[in-house]
Amino acid sequence: MRRIWWNTCGLLLILVLASTGGVGAVPPLDPPEITRFYDAPETLPQEPGTLIRWEAIDNPKGDASLYRILYTSTDVNGTPISVSGAIAIPAGSAPGGGFPLVASAHGMVGAARGCAPSLALFEELEGQSFWSMQLQPYLDAGYAVVMPDYQGAGAAGPASNVVGIVEAHNVLDAVRAARNFTEAKIAGETFLWGHSQGGHAALFTNAMAADYAPDVAFTATAVLAPAIDLEGIFTSILASDKPVSRSVLALIVARAWTDTYPNQSLDDILTLEGRAVVEHSVDRYCIPWVGVSSLLFAPRTLIKADAVETWAHLIAQNTPGAQPEHPPIFIGHGAEDEVIPIAGSEQYVKKLCAAGTPVTFEPYPGATHFSVVSDATQDVVDFFTSVRSGAAPRSTCTV
Repeated sequence: MRRIWWNTCGLLLILVLASTGGVGAVPPLDPPEITRFYDAPETLPQEPGTLIRWEAIDNPKGDASLYRILYTSTDVNGTPISVSGAIAIPAGSAPGGGFPLVASAHGMVGAARGCAPSLALFEELEGQSFWSMQLQPYLDAGYAVVMPDYQGAGAAGPASNVVGIVEAHNVLDAVRAARNFTEAKIAGETFLWGHSQGGHAALFTNAMAADYAPDVAFTATAVLAPAIDLEGIFTSILASDKPVSRSVLALIVARAWTDTYPNQSLDDILTLEGRAVVEHSVDRYCIPWVGVSSLLFAPRTLIKADAVETWAHLIAQNTPGAQPEHPPIFIGHGAEDEVIPIAGSEQYVKKLCAAGTPVTFEPYPGATHFSVVSDATQDVVDFFTSVRSGAAPRSTCTV
């Protein structure tokens, strides 16, 4: 009876919101349609980073050239898979050595296949889009940009949200695919940046680059509001006794981790209501729509009280370390972040300093989880420019 009640009330709530004037502030309810472009070939190339196919994307915002790409990467077990993404090339002729490249790791969009950013580069949420957040600032500064969708978004496969190994493989192989892109000349000079889940992906990418892709080295890395302290994030969600939309972050991760790791079940950490939200919302829709269902329940109605302890091994496995081989790194975080508390970044900076990693940490007073991107983007561009010029970036460790 409780499950039937949720199905009825949840669908009614979604339909009510979809019929109100507020729907103009969010993307359409149904994700974009998956086209045949995203289908893997019958024979998949085995070499990671192989560019399988590409197609042009209309760009209503400017002169930069945009393309969807499909390329080969590997899953958590090292098995070849196809991954989709987007590549953007600045207008005009490339510099003599080619355009420097920014590998752009995007934040959490959902677990459904249709949530791929390459399907909706210009879709706006609260005035921001993948174009304005992930691509345009770096194109304007003279960089080419490659942005993977991650395994399971766009191209078929298990969802991979906050699966560090898979994120890293996908980002590194996207760089390789960009270098194989014949429509533009891409230099070997490569930078890395990510926001939210993308910050998590970027930090894992740094840690794994030397072993997985020794041909890919990053000149500098920048992350904003990174999902670093997974235990702290999940614990803070469960601590609320009132419904919070960010409960859905844990539900999306639950779907991805049960898809990825053998012998893991949604029932290990979710209640019947939580499983219903995953099956009826997370599996079908994208952020922000999947967050609507979370507003019907307090977190512990969806997620079992001992979930953090039950999945402690997976949380530890997918928490970024503080390896000293990181390139110079910039970390920005909004002081008013309502999704990922700034304390996680503050603690991580201390670990980086102890490991001997140059790090520039910038807290942004008044900035939220999403507004920090617009607040910090020029600082990120300036940080990359400074490193390119050979200047030593200011290190928070010595302040």
